[in-house]
Amino acid sequence: MNFKTPISTTREQSERLLALGVNSETADMYIDKHGLPCCLPYSRMDGHKEQTELCPAWSLGRLIDMLPTFLPQVTGNDLFLCLMPRRDRFFVDYINDSYPFGTDEASSENKNPYDAIIDMIECIIEKGYLMNYIYMEGGEL
Repeated sequence: MNFKTPISTTREQSERLLALGVNSETADMYIDKHGLPCCLPYSRMDGHKEQTELCPAWSLGRLIDMLPTFLPQVTGNDLFLCLMPRRDRFFVDYINDSYPFGTDEASSENKNPYDAIIDMIECIIEKGYLMNYIYMEGGEL
């Protein structure tokens, strides 16, 4: 049996998250020096002699947990998180009652669910929605 479904972000996706300011302590996995994902939190390797060779990694569940469930709006209805797999695409949108098909405020789609969520994290950071746990010391969710 050959599974091709990734269980964590790739090294490149992880580096992108780190460049966005995501705290490495929020990573629930890590990629070892051989490029293999390991199912231990990256923070458990703190102080380990080989930590410099490791890369923090995030599972799909952790990335979803990191997205705010809603984006407050000054005028109009708040926008609520909606994740939709459709055919060969994965959509991440923030929708409201009056426009249930996504908004220009926050919308992302990609063939790779990890990339779609990372695109959304980048989008909401750029739009000024504060994701406190990303920048907090300790990064506990």
